[in-house]
This record gives sequence, structure tokens and C-alpha cells, in this order.
Amino acid sequence: MKWQCQNAEDLAVTQMMRIHTLEARARTDTVEDADRTNEAMTPESIQAIIDRAIQRNSTYTKDDASQSSGEGLRRPVQPARV
Repeated sequence: MKWQCQNAEDLAVTQMMRIHTLEARARTDTVEDADRTNEAMTPESIQAIIDRAIQRNSTYTKDDASQSSGEGLRRPVQPARV
């Protein structure tokens, strides 16, 4: 029973760390975007933003390869309740 409690705490800490990282990135993106408020949003600049986000987010999908077949987009997997 104690190991189940520890596993739940570990999972909670891991998820909180991931949320903190994503929030920090969102703040960084906002600051970067604020520096470029005078730039026109061309299709090329929009595509560049999309490409950077995809590249940045792809690093998070590689950290848990045990849940992926390696094909397609991945969704977060919630652990089964015990």
C-alpha cells in the first residue's frame, strides 16, 4: 500500500514538473512574440512558427518511447486506476 502512495506522489511530481516546463515555454513564447509585434504575419512566418512549435514539442514525445509505436501523433496516456 505504501508503494502505491509513493508511485502516485512520483506521478504527481512528474506531471507538475511537465506543466511547469510547458508554462515556462508559453511565457517565453509570449515574450518572444511581444518583441515582434510590428512584423506582418505572412503565410511564411506563420509556417515558421508552426514548424518551431512542432520541432520543440517533438522532444517531449521522445522521452517516453515505451508508449509509442513510432507512428503518428501521440496523446498523453493516463495511468489506469488501481
